[in-house]
Amino acid sequence: MKVNPYYSANLSDANVFHDHSRCPVGMAIEKADKRFGTNGYPRCRDCVKLG
Repeated sequence: MKVNPYYSANLSDANVFHDHSRCPVGMAIEKADKRFGTNGYPRCRDCVKLG
């Protein structure tokens, strides 16, 4: 399911944004590192595959 875009502020994470609720990469982002928006990043490949 589509959700509002978000990304990780953790510098060791990939510079992509997520917008799917079942994305395994997005679900692994720690709550403290989660930021809403795209930050100008491309969309996560896993989110693209999920729809």
